[in-house]
Amino acid sequence: MLDTDVGFLVDCAMVISQDALEIIEHLTKDFKISGNLSHANRTTKVLNLSFWSRIEMENLTLVMKASLWMGNRFVPFKSIKYSVMVTQLLELPFYDIPKLVYQHARPPLVPPLKPNVTYSITEWSPTSFPNFPDGRWLVHLEFFKDMNKDVLLATTEWYLTITNTIEWSTTTLPSDE
Repeated sequence: MLDTDVGFLVDCAMVISQDALEIIEHLTKDFKISGNLSHANRTTKVLNLSFWSRIEMENLTLVMKASLWMGNRFVPFKSIKYSVMVTQLLELPFYDIPKLVYQHARPPLVPPLKPNVTYSITEWSPTSFPNFPDGRWLVHLEFFKDMNKDVLLATTEWYLTITNTIEWSTTTLPSDE
């Protein structure tokens, strides 16, 4: 046995910078959405978004597709594609959804979402995007009236840059003596 046992500590972090946000409304009389990115400080942008719906939002469906910048264009990343009802999405533990639902949304985005209520998301900056490798990303979001995806309400294109960092350090472990 060695005189001193050495252990390794790994510190992993993900840095997500939000670069741009574009919103296109398709069914404007029944669904309104608006938003922007603003500076929380010199280096961090935060998402501000509000939406209102005259229609029942119980079956509101979100389709998310992600594309990674490669060379001179965004290339679809086939392993990151979701189609989920928004009420189910709000219960997921990833993508910083719990922080979004309870700390940054007014009223809280707790299902059932009520029609004729304006929901506002303010100063949200995600800190976790599992399965996203380093790079520049385009996250394309489509909001549909229901799971049939026959009525498109809005389209959002969200540009992000993700950097994953891993830091290794060594430490001396206490001996068993």
